[in-house]
Amino acid sequence: MAASVSVNPIEIPPLDQRTGDVNVVVETPRGSRIKFKFDERRHLYSLGKVLPIGMVFPFDFGFVPSTRCEDGDPLDVLLFVDEPLFAGCLVRSRLIGAIEVRQVQENGKIVRNDRLLAVAVESVAYRELECILQ
Repeated sequence: MAASVSVNPIEIPPLDQRTGDVNVVVETPRGSRIKFKFDERRHLYSLGKVLPIGMVFPFDFGFVPSTRCEDGDPLDVLLFVDEPLFAGCLVRSRLIGAIEVRQVQENGKIVRNDRLLAVAVESVAYRELECILQ
């Protein structure tokens, strides 16, 4: 029986060392009403919350591994890719923009929780997208 190797997505480098592309780990696929969250302690995905009926994630939503933001989570990414991916999928991506976000935590403290905008390197439909201001 072959030994299996488990990799903690949080420990993957933020950049692909061969190409310099940004590594993105998908957390929630496009079209899902379910927000998944990576549980760093258990090294698996868990149910974060369910969106109301009629609301879905319009893009694949993920994070840049080996990063940490002011809110304590890895840096968030909205990923432009042709088809919805699956939770845990590693995607080489190129950055095209950012959204500056401030959020109120449960303790009332306001922290930054920015979102990067990225295109999957292998995307066909979004291949020409270079900047979100186009």
